[in-house]
Amino acid sequence: MPSPIVLRLGLWPLACLSLAACHRSSEGMSATPTPSPAAATASATATATSAPLPDTPDAAAARKPETAPDEKVQAYTRIGEDLRGFISEDSEFFARRRAEQAAQVRQGDFTKIRTDDRFFFGPEQLDGLRSTLEMPGQAGELDASAAELLTTLDTHLPNWRELRQYNEARAYERDQGSKGRRMLPGYVTGIDAVEGAVKKFEARIRSASEVATEAAMAKYRADGLMMEVHTRDALELAEQALKLFNTTDDFKDDGKLAKADGLIADMEGDLKAFRSEYARRLDSNDPPLPRVDLYDVVDSNLTAMVGHYRAARQDPLQYYYAVDSYNMAVDTLEIMNR
Repeated sequence: MPSPIVLRLGLWPLACLSLAACHRSSEGMSATPTPSPAAATASATATATSAPLPDTPDAAAARKPETAPDEKVQAYTRIGEDLRGFISEDSEFFARRRAEQAAQVRQGDFTKIRTDDRFFFGPEQLDGLRSTLEMPGQAGELDASAAELLTTLDTHLPNWRELRQYNEARAYERDQGSKGRRMLPGYVTGIDAVEGAVKKFEARIRSASEVATEAAMAKYRADGLMMEVHTRDALELAEQALKLFNTTDDFKDDGKLAKADGLIADMEGDLKAFRSEYARRLDSNDPPLPRVDLYDVVDSNLTAMVGHYRAARQDPLQYYYAVDSYNMAVDTLEIMNR
């Protein structure tokens, strides 16, 4: 069964909600996919129907210090999404296997080390993290955790990578494992440090996302944008329900099932309210919907999630499909935000 940590809502709202990037003006939507650098601040009008005047170079330069922190947070969020698989598992089987291999490593088996240093290759990961840290503006604790992660990787990644390559080449057959045994203590220290730094970085991203989302939702409610409010509320309730289940045995827990049933019922109430408001806005175009309008697909994904959840009560493996449907809803919102 997928671990709830694969759910994407925690990283999604920064672009699609907090920065009012999902709505159409005569100039179109923000061109930034979730999670990505913000094209507008939270104070931007979500329902503008006339194009803004083009910026002069001086005006754009004057605004840059204000927008830079948001852009940095968005860039960090994108990197965090890429790295989440490093600290999460898609199933009980893989989580158990990783734990078993980690125990074997600590007992001296250098051939059982982690082999997924790929998470730190290329511009989307390590290089992207470095360039994001160098972006203008201050992102507070995110900058600090990014700097800590970079220092940790610079210190420990070379040894880890060399040991992985040594194992892949089966070089231990030539030296009876002497190099592997020599490098293993450094790997153990390093992997603990890397995992800890990645977890701290991801936690800081989630914290920033929660703060931004709260501000965005308050603004949406104040502006009467109830379709967006019901969409976000439905997604949050869906996530809360899915997070209740970590193993197949959880579907034997009547207390968890009762709580999830209540959350799903509330979610369906939000979906019903969403559909009513969506139909009204389709008819009135007030305020306009996104130019790429896939809200009906989001609705379909979340409805499918509900069905798979209910099927999982009899067949817990259906939880896979519930999580997939939820994540597809989030992905669809990303598409609308491009």
